Amino acid sequence: MSLESNDNMESFRQSNKNIVEELNQKLLAMKEAYEQVDAEKQVLIGELEKRTVEINKEPIRQTVGMFSSFVAHHIK
Repeated sequence: MSLESNDNMESFRQSNKNIVEELNQKLLAMKEAYEQVDAEKQVLIGELEKRTVEINKEPIRQTVGMFSSFVAHHIK
């Protein structure tokens, strides 16, 4: 193998190494962004579940209030 051929091969290896490192950095950034979005999603799911429970309790409160009013009105 000639010196020029060795230089070309080393240049090719270095170029590929740089490309792989750049892609790894981009992949890591995408992973971190995904993890952040996933954490935010979990917070939103928790809020939604909390609000759903609160909304589901409201008809019960209204029914209890109406029943209390009915009983108070008819017991007198």
